[in-house]
Amino acid sequence: MRSYKSIDYIFNEHLGKRSAYSEHQELSIEGIPKLTNSHKSIKLVGLVGGDGNKLVFGNNCSVKKALIRFEGSGSTIQFSDNCKINGIFIVRNNCLISLGDGTKVNSNQARFHCGEDNTRIVLGQGCLVADARFRTSDSHSIFDDAGHRTNFPANITVEDDVWLAEDTFVFKGAHVGAGSIVGARSTVYGRLPKHSLCVGTPAKPIKCPVYWSDELRDQR
Repeated sequence: MRSYKSIDYIFNEHLGKRSAYSEHQELSIEGIPKLTNSHKSIKLVGLVGGDGNKLVFGNNCSVKKALIRFEGSGSTIQFSDNCKINGIFIVRNNCLISLGDGTKVNSNQARFHCGEDNTRIVLGQGCLVADARFRTSDSHSIFDDAGHRTNFPANITVEDDVWLAEDTFVFKGAHVGAGSIVGARSTVYGRLPKHSLCVGTPAKPIKCPVYWSDELRDQR
């Protein structure tokens, strides 16, 4: 039976101090984000006995609503400069979740889940994420008739300037090329090319090249 310790992690933005995470868990925290929620807190959940974990906030990061969960040891969750942080972030042993400079997660329903040890989810710079869900593992095993497992975990890579729209799923082994758009309710397996508009299950490019902007522009 796993034992978890849950607290609200308070950042004092004026004094630059933070409350202790857990007397049972070693957690290195770098940087102090701006908290834009009314409670001025981030929910951290840690496995009692885990150690060697690291949580990194770059300059000018902001957090609206986030649950950050360490389910093991030796993992890193890293938010680079100017990130806008929302959602759920879960790692097991020796995992990595990394968001590049200026990446924005606009929904607290977004979920980044390294579901097995030694896996990673890496997003590049300038990405825009709605309530997308990232999973490096199926969280359950599938076997063939010889008893060999067939569904091993794999890393997820999203290159720079990718827009992931509402209700997208990004599964183990996905690699999304720079500048691409993944349409609403699409499911990503495997590799998608750069500067392409991709939709469907599995997502496939339907238009290329395309370019997008975070701002509405009346250009025809």
